[in-house]
Amino acid sequence: MDFHFESEFNPIFVGREVELKWLDVRLFRRYSFAPIIISVPAGVGKTALINKWFSSKRISYTPLWLDLSSHVRANALNDLIIQIDTQRENYRYQKGLTVIIDGSDAWTQKQHEEAVNKIFNYKAVSSLIFICRGPLKLQRAQQLSLAPLSNFSARDLLRNLLSEELTNDQIAKAMLASKGYPLAITILSKLIKGESINSILSFASEPIYDISHNILL
Repeated sequence: MDFHFESEFNPIFVGREVELKWLDVRLFRRYSFAPIIISVPAGVGKTALINKWFSSKRISYTPLWLDLSSHVRANALNDLIIQIDTQRENYRYQKGLTVIIDGSDAWTQKQHEEAVNKIFNYKAVSSLIFICRGPLKLQRAQQLSLAPLSNFSARDLLRNLLSEELTNDQIAKAMLASKGYPLAITILSKLIKGESINSILSFASEPIYDISHNILL
């Protein structure tokens, strides 16, 4: 199981200034022992936000990243604990290690609580982040809610994704169709550029929205 985080700057990332500052306060704070929960529907940009924070900050370490969104293993937590134990003496983590568990919907409430207890038992760990779609409540947890992008940021994202200029009317229609969801905007840009349906389906490998979001893909 790979726990490596690949820090890569995303030049088309837009907006989220408030959320990035929220993360500044909590991830630069040393040893709060309060898990962070980012729990919103798919397509809002949860993982992209965390990637943006770590790729744009001058920090002396990279986080341990456990991705449960694509492949779940019964012993995933134990493997993560072994990884923490192996690397806790590493000089990179003297200022605190951040552990990120992406796609934690695969775990039960009890598994989340067990993860918090075991991971924060290591003094090397300063921050723990759960990224999930459904609601999650944990003791002392701090919740970060992500709303869809503002019209201004959504417009900037669409323009960054397209090489051609759109008319104001076309942009207005695109904003109405995407509802400000970054993933929907990205897929819309692919449709505008005429990419094949197979390419688009491979990009969106699972259902993204339900009817309650007024978006049907």
